[in-house]
Amino acid sequence: VLGPEMKSTGEVMGRAKTFPVAYQKALEGAGIRLPHKGKVFISVRNEDKAEALSIAEQFVELGFAIVATRGTARFFAENGLKCVPVQKVSEGTPHCVDAIRRGDFALLINTVSDDVAVRDGYLIRRAALERKLPYSTVLSSAWSMLLAIEKTKEERLEVMPLGR
Repeated sequence: VLGPEMKSTGEVMGRAKTFPVAYQKALEGAGIRLPHKGKVFISVRNEDKAEALSIAEQFVELGFAIVATRGTARFFAENGLKCVPVQKVSEGTPHCVDAIRRGDFALLINTVSDDVAVRDGYLIRRAALERKLPYSTVLSSAWSMLLAIEKTKEERLEVMPLGR
């Protein structure tokens, strides 16, 4: 039985034998469907680029294409990962938010550091919410989404009663 705090904040819970499947169920309970194909948009702060590269490589292995803002795309290319560059909002049109609004992306990963990135990040998140796209603002969540997509490609989601 949900308590008043959970009801008022819209909290959900996913239950499964593995974390990735439970995470997928929780996201679906919150109305977020993770994609199994499409383009992943990535724009991350400098200190997150190395870890984001690992995440991007794994998405490519799952059949996704990568689109990234210029600095992130340059870092990826320097490290052997091909991706398509796109402009930040602050760099003028056409930019990443235009692409989000057109429906070009299936999932978004965006971490921010400075004031300009915070403003761009707000517009990115807003556009993602309007299109009901899954997005992550921290890399731990991006990893969780990646693992959930990978695992649910292999197995179907099943109902797991709370009594087990």
